Amino acid sequence: MLNVDKYREEFLEVIEDDSAVCLTSRFLTILGVDVDCRISCVDCTRSLLGMLFSEYHPPLLSDGYGLIAGDWLEIEDDNDGRWYKGRFIGYLDGRFYVKHEGDQNLFGVSSSVHARLPEDGE
Repeated sequence: MLNVDKYREEFLEVIEDDSAVCLTSRFLTILGVDVDCRISCVDCTRSLLGMLFSEYHPPLLSDGYGLIAGDWLEIEDDNDGRWYKGRFIGYLDGRFYVKHEGDQNLFGVSSSVHARLPEDGE
C-alpha cells in the first residue's frame, strides 16, 4: 500500500479545509515529517511527492512504554529483515521481546531492536 492510499482520507480533509495555507506542509505533517519552511517550496514539494508514492511502512516503536504483556507486536528479524508477529513479553536494554504466536515451547521467544504495532487486520 502506498502512503497516498494509507492517508487518503486525512489528505482529503486538509484539501477541504479553507484555512490551510500550505497544503504541502500539511500533508508532510500527516506523514510524520517535521516541516522546515526555510527550504524552497520546490524542494518541499519534491519531498512530498517522493513520500506519497513510496511504500507505506508502519512507524517503529522507540521503546516499550505503554505496552502491556500480551499485546500483539511485530518484530524485525535481525538476520533476514523479515517481520514476525508475537505477543509482547517485555522491553529490556533496547530490545523488544515477544513470544511467538502458537508456539507452545517455553523457549519460543525472540527479541529485536525494531518493533512496530500490527496494522488493522494483520
